[in-house]
Amino acid sequence: MGRGQVVGRNGWGRTSGPLGLGHVGLLLLRGVLKISRSAGHSGLRGAREKAALLLPDSGTLREGSACTPKPGGARSALRKCATPRGSLVPGLTGSGRRSHQPLAWKRKKSRCGPEGTVGAMWKALFLLVLLVLSPGADGLFRSLYRKGHVSSPRKGDPGQRLFLTPYIETGKLEEGRQLSLVPPFPGWNLTSYSGYITVNKTYNSNIFFWFFPAKIEPQNAPVVLWLQGGPGGSSMFGLFVEHGPYIVSKNMTLFARDFPWTITFSMLYVDNPVGTGFSFTDHVHGYAIDEDDVARNLYSALIQFFELFSDYRDNDFYVTGESYAGKYVPAIAHYIHILNPVTTMKINLKGIALGDAYFDPKSIIEGYPSFLFQIGLLDEQEKKYFQKQCNDCVKFIHQEKWLQAFEEPEDQGYYGKFLSLPHVRQAIHVGNQTFSDGAKVEKYLREDTVKSVKPWLTEIMNNYKVLIYNGQLDVIVAASLTERSLMAMDWKGSQKYKKAGKKVWKILKSDPEVAGYVRQVGNFCQVIVRGGGHILPYDQPLRSFDMINRFIFGRGWDPY
Repeated sequence: MGRGQVVGRNGWGRTSGPLGLGHVGLLLLRGVLKISRSAGHSGLRGAREKAALLLPDSGTLREGSACTPKPGGARSALRKCATPRGSLVPGLTGSGRRSHQPLAWKRKKSRCGPEGTVGAMWKALFLLVLLVLSPGADGLFRSLYRKGHVSSPRKGDPGQRLFLTPYIETGKLEEGRQLSLVPPFPGWNLTSYSGYITVNKTYNSNIFFWFFPAKIEPQNAPVVLWLQGGPGGSSMFGLFVEHGPYIVSKNMTLFARDFPWTITFSMLYVDNPVGTGFSFTDHVHGYAIDEDDVARNLYSALIQFFELFSDYRDNDFYVTGESYAGKYVPAIAHYIHILNPVTTMKINLKGIALGDAYFDPKSIIEGYPSFLFQIGLLDEQEKKYFQKQCNDCVKFIHQEKWLQAFEEPEDQGYYGKFLSLPHVRQAIHVGNQTFSDGAKVEKYLREDTVKSVKPWLTEIMNNYKVLIYNGQLDVIVAASLTERSLMAMDWKGSQKYKKAGKKVWKILKSDPEVAGYVRQVGNFCQVIVRGGGHILPYDQPLRSFDMINRFIFGRGWDPY
């Protein structure tokens, strides 16, 4: 089955391809190194039986710690959170969209290493890192989702787009909910809702969502928001490829995923920011240019969502995401944290989870040379040249010269064809809306790409439950680079974190294999998942399922 071979239908894990680098590692190494395929991957028996032990018993859903906002924090934040004209953030007034002047692009001649002996390998490796960071060249974060191409159908009736904001504003909530119901697909009896929420009327900016109430105790289950990376990656990737209830086959048949997060959580998949996937805007000013814009639009969508689905308003709420969403997640969590004390409508935020997260670009860029040297992809001479280029990039970050700082298994694409089918588009209420590949989202977030959200993340870590996890084999945002960022953070548990040891995590006592390693300080957990790459729930579905349940339900990390 190629590089992402499934181990049986129980789906304990997938092979990680050559040298176990994961499917993202393959993207990195293709055309750079010639390596033979790693020999095998031993599947573990009884995965379905294990999964039964992971489900929460009745009444085990637990509440997290309450938010403790800092005195005076809300007032200063409200000054920064002024909304643009037409923005639909309840309780706030607009001050007009701020203008921004693009920085001049400066080209620099790159020089070869000493005496011209540095070969093609450093060039390829440095190019790969630039691809990770560069929005203008279909950066590697977004290229992960390139296979999921969605086209507008030429035949059949795709239906009409469903805009739910008018129903929310006029109090026709029951009618809006009924209209947003997604008709079950053939052979399925699964309740879900989808549609558009308008977040800025002036620019006609609309965010698309698809919501799946939990299979177990939906009235009490936590609501989990999932945000894809990119920037510009659709959360339909997370839904169909990582942890949603559906798996799309080559012949467009839907199969049930063995360990969907929708069993224990009410999952809210959102195409974020505006302009991503099915989300759209009619004006260039409708696109986000920084994380303030991202958070403002997403907050408006969440407030309206919880008005429409008020039965879930008091449930615990978690924000999760991976890769570039390592910036979106702290941004929206911090926005909620600041506004909850001063608005009537509260969002019951309990915590966040970040996977292979790009939340502090400076630390990651500075750490790349040593990391690539340690895993054997650079020799000493290549490392010196690579280090110089990374130092230049970091220098531009310090100078806030954001622009100058820029000096896949087949089955991951099936969902794109599925979302192109007329009857599917009709069912999820998107009509003939063009599905964006995220290029414009990247374009307008170009300056944001190398800015850090570490200050926001620090405040979230001081007040909420936080999980930060990495695939052990991820070479894009490696575990060592994440740890490098965490070691440099100053939060209330930072000193204990620096001294804390890692705990071995197994799912069951009888398991012959270790699932991963955990370092926990108070409400903060750092997890490294064995056998996983950058798209962790795809590589290790059961381990990801167990991890997110242990974190949200507070079960600890001892084996069952």
